[in-house]
Amino acid sequence: MSKIREQLGPAPMCQTYVETRWKILEEILQCPEAADPEFIRVCGSQEAFAAAAFPALKIFPISRNSMYKYADIILADKFTKDNKSGRFYLDWLRKQVADLPIKTSSFRSKAQHELRRSLQSDALLEKLRSTEAALLIRGAAYLRLVQAFNLISRDPSVEELTRHRISNILAEQETLFEQTFRDEIPPFDSSNVRKLNPK
Repeated sequence: MSKIREQLGPAPMCQTYVETRWKILEEILQCPEAADPEFIRVCGSQEAFAAAAFPALKIFPISRNSMYKYADIILADKFTKDNKSGRFYLDWLRKQVADLPIKTSSFRSKAQHELRRSLQSDALLEKLRSTEAALLIRGAAYLRLVQAFNLISRDPSVEELTRHRISNILAEQETLFEQTFRDEIPPFDSSNVRKLNPK
């Protein structure tokens, strides 16, 4: 190892970044259940692995070329099953970690559940607001319609029979409107509704 360090010079930062990655990979393979799921994900590609930043693990970004350059020196005495060292050994570890199953922690599952519930609640509130707005618009239109019919029912220029029938319709509608605020709504009685212009 001393000869290797002589080749590297005064402990450059790239050396530290490669050594940290190597040690973390070996630790994860020894104890997979303690691995950070996000770290396992970045091991899925060379680029993501080199660009990864995990300050808590003392892992910081490094170029892929520099990572492999220093891996060839630092890991010269580490061999894969195919008897390859250096960058090949580092990649071999990385691929093993990338193949580990990613387990979602109970905390993350709970957080995702809370997020989904919050989104569903927001969606329901939005539907409620839309329904309320639609009811207000329909209520205003209904009121204008009733007022128009009320004016017609009092217009002396309109035939008396027509005015009487309109009055019956308005009375029926008023009763139904009052019933909507009670527990039971009786079936609509159409006996009072006749054609305004019978042939």
